Amino acid sequence: MHHATARLAIARILTGSGLAGNATALVLACRLHNDPDCPDELRRSILERCLAAEPDVAAAFSHPLNQQAVPEDEAGLCAQLIPALIAHPADQALNATALWSLVQLWPHCGADERPLLRTRLLNGIAARRGEDAAALTSFQLREWQKKVPTHYGTLTPSVASLRGVIGSDDALAAYLLLAEHLGMQVDLETLCWVLGSLTVHLLHENHDFRGELAGLLIGTTTCERLVPLVPTEAMVTVISQLNHRLWYLHAHGRLRPIRKSLDQSQRPLASAIATGDITLAQRAARALVSQQPGAFWSAAWQAVGEWLPSDQRSLLRLLTVLDSARWRADDGTVSMDDASAIAAMLAELAWQRLPT
Repeated sequence: MHHATARLAIARILTGSGLAGNATALVLACRLHNDPDCPDELRRSILERCLAAEPDVAAAFSHPLNQQAVPEDEAGLCAQLIPALIAHPADQALNATALWSLVQLWPHCGADERPLLRTRLLNGIAARRGEDAAALTSFQLREWQKKVPTHYGTLTPSVASLRGVIGSDDALAAYLLLAEHLGMQVDLETLCWVLGSLTVHLLHENHDFRGELAGLLIGTTTCERLVPLVPTEAMVTVISQLNHRLWYLHAHGRLRPIRKSLDQSQRPLASAIATGDITLAQRAARALVSQQPGAFWSAAWQAVGEWLPSDQRSLLRLLTVLDSARWRADDGTVSMDDASAIAAMLAELAWQRLPT
């Protein structure tokens, strides 16, 4: 992250009392400095909007961690804070993303700022609320682990082997399917990537007005990035909590399915997005990646500039999906599924501006 933009983010976050969605959007906006495809004017516009947004607010939370020494490096920070995340699983995707956001800022913080930022993160984690059934507590997880057969843990993570999580009959069945991939040599990065791919599948099929699916998607990518910094056992617990949230959102999240368009035409990405027809935009994105993979990001950023949302919630949704897709592409060609998810979100933003 560019030091000057990181300093702007730190100063803004410190004017609030929490560290959550608006701080995450600000960090994602700062990261655009390193995106060669994002136009300079658009990058500045996004950063200015995020800086102008209200800082995150959360009630003060008394926690013993506030009295401990402040870690010098990112690994020490993660090891110190990950128990607090696990103990407050109301929205583990946002928790993990908030921790990753602080990790991004940590090298740019002054010694006097670090304990203040840590406190804001803890305030935010403790303030999160949600339906009890949507969160997997460490106590419940220990009970479920007693039901895992001893021969489990032999499967290699893949979309095919974990697809059943979405359609599992109950939460325990979804966990037991995940447990089949938690052997001694578990590949945590791949496991996070697969959960992200399953989330992208839900984004293809459903509207995400509340941003819960976009939040879960970036939660999986931030966990993938945090794997080298977090103790393995703790990361397995966090991934189990994300797996539970994936199951819950599909089973009980009141998702609204996207109506499939009857328009069978093929249009360029920009004009397809402008129609507000999600199906048409998804088809155009897939075609562009298939035929001209190197042209997708320039076309996508042009559309972002045209349909950039004014409200902070939609901007956060958009930035999370864009950042997740760039990470999952690993500096290579974006996948057709991820490109389709980006196009769907942009088409939805366009649709909201169409005359009634």
